[in-house]
Amino acid sequence: MKKLLAILSVLLLFSTVLGDATDTRISSIRPQHDSGFFVEFSSIGYSFENNEITSQPLFDILGQFNLGFKHYFTKNTVFSAQGFFVDAQFVPTVYGGAERTDPGIFVLLGRTYLHGDYPIYNLSVKPHIEVLSGGAIIDDGYAIGSLSKSAITVAFSVNTNIEIFSRVESGLLIDVLHSSTDTSVQEAISQARRDMAYVVANVGLTWYYDSYSGIEVGYRFFLLNRDSPFTYFQGLSYTDYVFNYLKLLNDSLPPEEKIIIPFITTDYYISFSVKF
Repeated sequence: MKKLLAILSVLLLFSTVLGDATDTRISSIRPQHDSGFFVEFSSIGYSFENNEITSQPLFDILGQFNLGFKHYFTKNTVFSAQGFFVDAQFVPTVYGGAERTDPGIFVLLGRTYLHGDYPIYNLSVKPHIEVLSGGAIIDDGYAIGSLSKSAITVAFSVNTNIEIFSRVESGLLIDVLHSSTDTSVQEAISQARRDMAYVVANVGLTWYYDSYSGIEVGYRFFLLNRDSPFTYFQGLSYTDYVFNYLKLLNDSLPPEEKIIIPFITTDYYISFSVKF
């Protein structure tokens, strides 16, 4: 609690130094591209009506075939779905001339979310619902799991592109589809669904430095199941998932080998690409 009060005091002082808040602000939703083809840093796409279709060619040439779809219900509400089909033997067989071996392994990854950003004077409310899915197909066997996350963020605009915020996020296992006939597997999945849900709260500051990018700096504290394995999926941006993976690697080390990495292995964090 003392840490939380200290952080809120610093944020309040920061907002006072910057000056009065303003009704004009940058939304957390990326504006839709103009009609036609467009190119971004790592992706290409096509925009039409209220929709965008995108792909990241760098991943495609590595056997990580991907496609994204985004629909703008309004300028304040966006739906996005992105999927990856990964061929584990693509690089050695296509570029190395190797023969395909058994078993064949294919990985499926997906991310779908509905995000809103609704201004109320100098405040904004940002609801977010997301489903992450992933699994593998190995010959005739398969296992594909889905994790649901929801979050509600309340933010106060300090100026045009800086805001302070608080957020509550929760996550739980939806289900795991699998080809196993072992009844103990389904029992373990049901137990995980009951016991591994998490709830985390965040406070911090967001800087949208242009219409397509942003940085979030904050502090998180867990309200439920801090030790749940699903906490390694917390966060709403792709960089959160990278930092979660690095934290997982660090947490798996023996106590004497663990290291402290600012903003990665601590409850203080920094996230990039926080636009939706």
